[in-house]
Amino acid sequence: MDNLSNLIELGEVNLEQPVRYAISDRNFASVVDLERYLEGLVHSSADIIQWRELDLPRQENREFIKTGIELSRRHSKLFLVSSDLSLALEVGANGVHLNSNQDLAEVLDTVGNSHPGFIIGKSAHSIEEAISAEAEGADYITLSPIYEPYSNESEYALLGLTALRNVAQTLSIPVFALGGVDLNRLDVVSAAGAAGIAGTRWVIDELKGSGYL
Repeated sequence: MDNLSNLIELGEVNLEQPVRYAISDRNFASVVDLERYLEGLVHSSADIIQWRELDLPRQENREFIKTGIELSRRHSKLFLVSSDLSLALEVGANGVHLNSNQDLAEVLDTVGNSHPGFIIGKSAHSIEEAISAEAEGADYITLSPIYEPYSNESEYALLGLTALRNVAQTLSIPVFALGGVDLNRLDVVSAAGAAGIAGTRWVIDELKGSGYL
């Protein structure tokens, strides 16, 4: 199932399954040098980078995002901003990733036809949310938690591989497995139909192994 074709066309990048989707979390990574962390994310094996430093001062966050976009373009990677649509559009990010409570229809109205190629992803925590996100116009979803999350206790019920398989078979857009998923589980979630893995832990482990962290 070539459900990555739309993301490839929108982002003008080469993506092959299984995709590695990195989500930043400087607090979980115990990052001291945030600039080096950002550089490491771009130089990692990640195909997609989602910048999720929502508690940074807006102007500081803006500068980091601008740097991330520039670096990602050089390395043919997608750079997405968490939740903040106006900031993502302002700095020219590839797209925005919405949490499960954000109104996707409102985002689509704002983006309209004036930002061609802009990617909109959304978090889903059940098959119902997943189906709704696709119907509303999401380009992809992250589905979580598949396993017990590494970073924190989840308020959502564990879904497991059966739910992942059901969602992947139901949707035509890419589904990225999130929550307790690392490179050791990449083949397992891919076999269940996921387009790839998403998360913070797998890329932190990689950056520690390569000396970035």
